Amino acid sequence: MIDPSDWQPRRAVVTGYYDGPTEGLMDFGEHIGVYCFKAVAFDFDRERRVLRLGRVGSEQFEAVVTALCAAIGSPKWPFWVPIWNFADGDTRLRIEADLDALCATSATSIFALTDEALEKCFATRTIDEQSASRVNDWMSIFA
Repeated sequence: MIDPSDWQPRRAVVTGYYDGPTEGLMDFGEHIGVYCFKAVAFDFDRERRVLRLGRVGSEQFEAVVTALCAAIGSPKWPFWVPIWNFADGDTRLRIEADLDALCATSATSIFALTDEALEKCFATRTIDEQSASRVNDWMSIFA
């Protein structure tokens, strides 16, 4: 479980963006680990979003970073939002497939209420997938 006080991503690769990060990978260091994240709800009035987090291996994170660096260029940490501009379509498709496969293998373990830039975490909840599939109002879970 990630406690809101531990929310200090060392590195994040942002692969989706809409008024802030919507999906990607975050590395919190060896004691907390690496997570795929995807926004599941937005509160644009309060500039907050709910993220679904699934743990993945740090070696898988490093493989994605290496592949992106080779295809796109050097990362900008702590939040790298690479411009999805590849020399060829095959490389783009391979990297996208690798990212999709990586995040598909992660088991959802945590939902987090964050600010729109993902710099602050206000609360986290552990919710099993079956219960999560029945949530209609994610913001109320954190009320």
